[in-house]
Amino acid sequence: MNALRHYQSGALEAKEFLFRTHIDARAGRPFVAMRLRSKIDGITHALPREFRAGFIDAIYLFVAAALRGKAPDLLLWDVLADLERPS
Repeated sequence: MNALRHYQSGALEAKEFLFRTHIDARAGRPFVAMRLRSKIDGITHALPREFRAGFIDAIYLFVAAALRGKAPDLLLWDVLADLERPS
């Protein structure tokens, strides 16, 4: 698997992570922000650094959009297309 594929896989996993976290929040399950790093490390620790980069970049895109009041719909979000767009 090449570096780009690892990066894309990380981004797609981040989208799934965000979706699961959103579902948990809607169900009233607590999310402890201080545990975000340990959750990311748990998901990405054994994977290539490109995977981790894609994961973190996707999380950043989502947070940046949410802070602008335009959080993407996680079911429809084309995270890979958004990552390819110049900022």
